[in-house]
Amino acid sequence: MGIDLLDQPRLFERFYRVKNEQLKNVSGFGIGLHLVSEILKLHGSEIRVKSQPGKGSTFYFILPVYID
Repeated sequence: MGIDLLDQPRLFERFYRVKNEQLKNVSGFGIGLHLVSEILKLHGSEIRVKSQPGKGSTFYFILPVYID
């Protein structure tokens, strides 16, 4: 479906849910993306999104490699 540019900065906040007529019947607590972002922070990374309404969304992250 894609995510509006105004909603994208808040996607990873705890309990944030996009307010969209198309999503009114989609259940959830708005915690999934927040949990993912917190886990990635603990690993020295972050999650990002590229999204365009009507086109779709891509979420991506990079995990650093530590070599002993």
